[in-house]
This record gives sequence, C-alpha cells and structure tokens, in this order.
Amino acid sequence: MEFCKFSMYNILCLVIVLYGVFGAQNSQLMNDKAALLSFMSGIVSDPGHVLQNWNSSGVHVCNWARVRCNNESDSVTELILNATWLSGTISPSLANLSSLTILDLSRNFFKGPIPKELGSLSRLRQLSLSGNFLEGKIPYHLGFLQNMVYLDLGSNKLQGEIPESLFCNGSLSLKYIDLSNNSLSGEIPLKNECGLKELWFLLLWSNRLVGHVPRALSNSTQLKWLDLESNMLTGELPSEIVLEMPRLQILYLSYNSFVSHDGIVSDPGHVLQNWNSSGVHVCNWARVRCNNESDSVTELILNATWLSGTISPSLANLSSLTILDLSRNFFKGPIPKELGSLSRLRQLSLSGNFLEGKIPYHLGFLQNMVYLDLGSNKLQGEIPESLFCNGSLSLKYIDLSNNSLSGEIPLKNECGLKELWFLLLWSNRLVGHVPRALSNSTQLKWLDLESNMLTGELPSEIVLEMPRLQILYLSYNSFVSHDGNNNLEPFFASLGNCSDLRELELAGNNLRGKIPPIIGDLSTNLVQLHLDENLFYGFIPPHISNLVNLTLLNLSKILDLSHNKISGVIPSEVAGLRSLKLYLNLSSNHLYGPLPLELSKMDMVLAIDLSNNNLSGTIPTQLKSCIALESLNLSRNILEGPLPFSVGQLPYLKALDVSLNQLIGGIPQSLQMSSTLKHVNFSFNKFSGNVSNEGAFSLLTIDSFLGNDGLCGSIEGMPKCSNRHSHLMLILSILLSLLAIPIVCIFGYRLVQRSRIKSQLEIFNGGDLQEEEQERKELKHPRISYGQLIEATGGFSASSLIGSGQFGHVYKGVLHDNTRIAVKVLDTKSAIETPWSFKRECQVLKRTRHRNLIRIITICSRPDFKALVLPLMCTPSVMPKEYTKIWRDMGKLEFHLYRRKRPTESIHLGNYLGAIKTWISLQLFRISSICSCCETVKLHSSFCAYHWVYLTIH
Repeated sequence: MEFCKFSMYNILCLVIVLYGVFGAQNSQLMNDKAALLSFMSGIVSDPGHVLQNWNSSGVHVCNWARVRCNNESDSVTELILNATWLSGTISPSLANLSSLTILDLSRNFFKGPIPKELGSLSRLRQLSLSGNFLEGKIPYHLGFLQNMVYLDLGSNKLQGEIPESLFCNGSLSLKYIDLSNNSLSGEIPLKNECGLKELWFLLLWSNRLVGHVPRALSNSTQLKWLDLESNMLTGELPSEIVLEMPRLQILYLSYNSFVSHDGIVSDPGHVLQNWNSSGVHVCNWARVRCNNESDSVTELILNATWLSGTISPSLANLSSLTILDLSRNFFKGPIPKELGSLSRLRQLSLSGNFLEGKIPYHLGFLQNMVYLDLGSNKLQGEIPESLFCNGSLSLKYIDLSNNSLSGEIPLKNECGLKELWFLLLWSNRLVGHVPRALSNSTQLKWLDLESNMLTGELPSEIVLEMPRLQILYLSYNSFVSHDGNNNLEPFFASLGNCSDLRELELAGNNLRGKIPPIIGDLSTNLVQLHLDENLFYGFIPPHISNLVNLTLLNLSKILDLSHNKISGVIPSEVAGLRSLKLYLNLSSNHLYGPLPLELSKMDMVLAIDLSNNNLSGTIPTQLKSCIALESLNLSRNILEGPLPFSVGQLPYLKALDVSLNQLIGGIPQSLQMSSTLKHVNFSFNKFSGNVSNEGAFSLLTIDSFLGNDGLCGSIEGMPKCSNRHSHLMLILSILLSLLAIPIVCIFGYRLVQRSRIKSQLEIFNGGDLQEEEQERKELKHPRISYGQLIEATGGFSASSLIGSGQFGHVYKGVLHDNTRIAVKVLDTKSAIETPWSFKRECQVLKRTRHRNLIRIITICSRPDFKALVLPLMCTPSVMPKEYTKIWRDMGKLEFHLYRRKRPTESIHLGNYLGAIKTWISLQLFRISSICSCCETVKLHSSFCAYHWVYLTIH
C-alpha cells in the first residue's frame, strides 16, 4: 500500500516536471513566432511571395519558408532570406530570436538603420546584411557578438567610423569581415591588444578611410585576402605588416595615397644625377643655390622635375633656406611638420603634387613667409588658424585651392593680413560666411573663393575696402543678395570703388533680383563678367554697354524657370559690344524680339549662344561681319525665314546650331563648301530641297537634319529626291510659252512705236549719254560753308544781286581760290512757309537733262537758309533763243508741278510736246557734296540719296 502511494507521488512529480519543460519550450517557440510576425510587418513589398505561408493556419512556424529550427523544433535557429527581393526595414524584434545562429538578409532592398538590438543575439555566428540600402552608423553593439564568424555589411550606405568594438571584442572565431563599398570614414580601429588572430578575410575597399594601415594587423597571420583599395589611406606601403602574413593570397592596395620608402623613388629626368658626386660642391648641385659666401644652402628649386616620393623632414635642417619649391611633381604623403622650423623661409611652393593629410599648424610659425602655395593637392581638414594669424606683416600670397579643406575661413579681426595681395581658396569644402576681418586686407588684388559651400550675403562691405581689387571670383557657392535676396545694387555699388576691376564671376549661386543699371558703373577695365546660373529676373540693363572693354559676357541660365522669368529684347547696346572677344552667352532665358543688327559689330567674338529663348524674326545677313566667330547657337527659338547664305561664309565657323526654329527654304551651299565647319544641327525646322553628302556635310548623319520633311538627298537615312519637279517645270514652261505668243503679238506693235520715239529722242539729244558719263567721272564737289558764302557775296549785298524770281534771288561771288560762283538763295519767308519748294525743285530736276544746263557745285541747307551754288556764266542765258518759248512754257509746267497740278490749257499743245521732249533729254547731275553751314546741319531727307537740279529763276 505504501509502495503504491510512493509510485503515485513519483508519477505526479514527473508529470509536473514534463509539463514545465514542454510548456517552456512551447513558450520559446511562441516568442519566436511573434518575433517573425513582427519582422514581417516591416516588409512593405514581397514580389516573390516568399512569406506567403507565414502565419498560415496549420503550418508550423518551423515549416515557414526560409525558417529553420533546431532538432527539437522548439526554437528558430536560422533565418535565410537572401536574394528574395524583399523591401522594408529590419525590425528590432529579430533580437527576440534568442537561439538564432544565422541571419542572412543580403541582396534585398532593406532601408533604414541596422537595429542595435541585434547585438543581443549571443549565439549568432553569421550576420549577412550586404547588398541593401542600409544607412546610418554601424552599431557598436555588434561588437558584443563574441561567437561571430562571418560578418558582411558591404555594399550599403553606411557612414561614420568603424566601431572599435567590432575589431576588439576578444573574439577568437571571427574569420570574415566585409565592410566594403560604403561611406565609412576615420581610421581602421585595430590596436595591438585586439589582434584578430583567426581572421581570413578583411574587405574594406571603396570607403573613405584615412590614416596608416594599423601595425596591429600583422597579428592576423592567417589572413588570405586583404582589400583596402579605393580609400584615402596614407603612409608607406605596409611592408612590415604583410611580412607577417605567409598565407596571403589577395592584396589590393590600389587608389590610395601610399608612398614607397626612402624619399625620392623616381627621377626620370636625372635632375639629381650630380648630387653627392665626387668633385662637385654642394652649391653646384642641380637646382641648389647657396648664399654669397657659399657656406649654406638658401634655395632649393625642384619644380616640374617629375620627381616622385615623399618629402623628407630632414629638409628642416636647411636652416638658411629662403625658397623651397617642389611644385608640379609627384610627391605623396603628408607635409612634414618640421618645415615649420625654417624661420628664414620666404617662399614655400608645394602645389601640384599628391600631398595628403592636414596642413601642419607648425607652418604658421613662418613669420617671414611671403609666398605660400599648397594648391592642387589632396589636403584635408580645417585650415590652421596659425596660418592666417601669426603676426606676419610680409605674407602677400596664399594659395590653398583645389584641395579638400573644410571648416570656416579662420580669419579674425586681430589677425588681419594687411599686406595680402592674393588669396586663392577655390575648389574646397569651406563653409560659413566670408570673414569680416578680410576687409583689413586693403591691398588685395585677387580674391578667389569659387566652388566652395560659403553662405550669407555677398561681401559688399568687405570688397568696399579693397580699392585695388582686380579679380573677384565668388561663383558656385550659396551666396544671396541683400534685402532678403532681392537687391543686388549694394554689392555692385561697393565694387564701384574698385577702379581696376577686370574679372567678376558670380555664377552658380542663389542670387535673386534684377540686374541693376548701376552695373554699368563698374570699372571700364572689366573684361569678363559671369552672372550665369542664378535666379535673376527682369530685363538686361543696356547700361552693360558702358563696359567698353568687356571680352566675355555670360548671362546664360540666368533664370530658374520654375520661379522667375527674365524677359525683354536683347538691348542693342549689349549686342553692339565690339570689345567682346571670347563669348556672348544669353542662353536659357525668356528674351524675345528680333536678333539685333548690332550683333554684326562683334567682329572679334569667338562664340555666340542665344539658344533657348523666344527670339523671333529672321537671321540677319549682317552676321557675316562677325569674322572671328567659331560657334553660333540659335537653337530653341522661333526664328523664321531662310538661313542666310552669308552665314556659311564665316571663315572660322566650326559649330552651327539652328535647330528647333521655324526656318524655311534650302540649306545654303555656302555651309557645305565651308572648310572649317565640323558640327551642324538643322533639326526640326521647315527646310526643304536637296542635300548632298559632300564637303562639310560628308561626316554628318541624319541626326543633323531630323524634323525637316521637305529635305531629300544623299545623306544616309534621308529620302531620295524624285524627278517629278523637273517634269512639272517642263510642262509649265511649254504652257507659258504658248500663252506668251499672243501676248507678244498684242503688245508688239506698241513696243515698236515706242522704240521709234526713243530713236528720235536719241537723235535730238545728240550724244548726251557719252557726255554725261564723262562728266560724272570729272565731277569733284568741294565743301563750301555758310560763312564762305557770306564772305564771297559780301554778305549777300545788293551789289552782288544779279537776278530775282518768285521764290528767291541769285547773287554772284568769288571764293578764296578765285572761283566765280552764282548763289541761288531761296526766299527766307518761302523757306519757312513753303519748305517744300526747295525740295520740289530738286525732285523735278532730278528727272531732267539737257546739254545747256550748267553743273551745280554744291548746295547748302539749313532750317532758315537754302541755296544752290553754281559756276557764274558769262552770258545771262543758258538756252539758245529758239528754246525761249519752250522753256517759258516749261517754267509754267514746273510751277504747276510744284503745286501737284496738271498743266493749264494755256500751254500750247505743240510747245507742251516739245517741252516734254526737252524735259526727257535734260541731263542729270549728282550732288555728292553737301556744304557745312556753320553748325551741324540736319539735311532734308530728299538730299540723302541722289539729287539733280538745274538753274532757273522764278
């Protein structure tokens, strides 16, 4: 009985234990299931339906796709979802899969950060998250995974430094690390006490890692693959490190800034060949100069000698050195800080090399420095304040351009560089405002801050204090104009103080507002003006034409089309800038109206770009006057009419683009015959006619002619021309000839009659045509001033009067050269009341000719004075007696013509016909000289061409 009780008790205890065990196991699996479902909730796209059976009724969690459990099926140990096209975020709930040993989410589209909670998966041996779009920093919590064997975070968008815990967690199992193809920065955080002794693969390529290869990496003696390519690592090649890696199979160190050992490693020009040669004094070594006593080296000038290697700190021992020039070579590595001890150094030129690292602040100790050039290297970090603030009064030139320097310009009020002439900081990563202390540099001639990330208002107050400024480059920053980025006038007004300003560049900023007229008050020495790629609007001020020496004007892309609009016609003053020698660029605006004829005055400009506007009208033939033009772009406008033949006659034209207009007619053959033309675009116009693949068109394709349905010819891809047009012309010519025969018969008789009359007139005229031609060749018309006329006629005295008529008087006179003249003066009252009479007389007589009319010397015309100057004749009459009656009637006829009336009936018909005959035969004479009447005389429009008059007294 007691035995039964004992057995029942044992069975009960066993049941309780088994229930607890199985209950705990079931609870773990439920937690894993919840974690997976939480992870699935972060998936936003599953195009392959990989997770379709997850949480399906009747499907055990261990049977879910890509999920694996342990042998007891009571916990999830592997989640392998690589290359399943999933997108979304990685849920931190995965950290609840406490038995997980493999997590592979590689080659998907996951975004967001790596959950730091994954660092609690203490059993995890493989973490593969590569080939996604993960961003942010690598969580240092991943360094807690001491059982990790395989870590792959490559090909993401990870940033920041590599956590030291990743390489220094005491793990003895880590064999594979891939952090490549990210944007990781800083140094490789490997220390001696944290050597990864079992590491086989270390892939860190394509990041932004800096510094040297850590010496501690030599502890990884099992390393087979080391890839550090495409970083910014420096220092000597890691010889001592790889010496400890006998199993190394792959070593990638390309595209870094490593240097070899022992200073100069390459001297292809043998410049240093005589250095240390026996019998050659050190002061006679190539590119070495000593002082007069030849007891110390003062200059070392090795620029442009193709040397490569590193700059040795031992140069600091040249204590008397005043010039060190190693520019334009292939030096790598850092700038030795020891150079800061060269207290006598006046010039340090290290530009045009591959130097990297930071600028040593020790260079700020060089108080005698005049010329400092570190441009065009790979320098990083901030500019040392000591460089600008060392109390130097001699520094005139600073060039730190074309590097990767960051931070602000470290110039303070108490550190003003008062003697500075040149400051070149272009093409870096500088931020902040232009320091106000720069206004202390009143001697500055050249300021170049282009291509940085500077902000704030344009430095008006600063440049106001720089009257000697000649070059100012502020392009491609983020400057704004004044008054909420709407007022450019204060800046241009401040530049008015720079009387010798020659180049101004403001392109590629956020400048907004109208271009003020005050821009025309800038220095007349200005030769280049760049205002392109801003947010300007309004009209182009014609005052720019005041800049008479301008050789390059660039206003292209002056408009952000989504926000502003610059409009108006191209000012003729701007188009007529004859001083432009390089480039006129007004493209990508909303300019409208015709092309100004003044463009033809630009006979020295090399390129004109007016594309992408709303310009209309025709292309002026006068463009042929731009004889230096090499490139002409008129595309994307609404120009119409034919393309002028003269454009193809430009002697140096290389590129022509007239696409996307409405041009018509044929393509001029002058373009095809051009010997210089290389690039042409006629696309999308209305051109027509035949085009051959000869001459300049031999290398063109159909792409240059697209969108012109009327074109045909031998260009490949262009439709062939048919003969239908020639057949139509033949038929049309036959029909026209048949119609012309009766017309000739009808009007033939009249033509014969007219020819008879003409022959009679020729007989009557008696060879006037030959005489007229001879006289035209002999005519020479002097200039006779109003004052000379007064002097010649005695002030138009009564004693000089030789005749009067209805509309004026005739005076005789003698000029200084004893020429006897007759001056017919229109009556003053008639000149005022009937100013048309003088004009009418000339208009009538320009149609008459006669052998007996005398030749006019000149005329004089003022608002209150009009006169004809003629030779004084010895006889009072200019006609034979038999013509007296005719000329009297013709005078009446002329009198009626003055009043726009027909002849009266009192004129005898016979005499009228005679007068008409004589009228036709009267000889014409050109007045080509207009006298200057005291002041400038505004001539009547009727005297602007050819005028012919005869002498008659009314």
